[in-house]
Amino acid sequence: LAHALRVFNGSRSELARELGLSERTLYRRLRALGIPR
Repeated sequence: LAHALRVFNGSRSELARELGLSERTLYRRLRALGIPR
């Protein structure tokens, strides 16, 4: 997920859309993995 976030230049909304996740779910997963905002 950290690499994917870099690919999308930090755009969590675009990354969530590409992964087929809600933004909220993506935020939870990133937080669980300790990936900062």
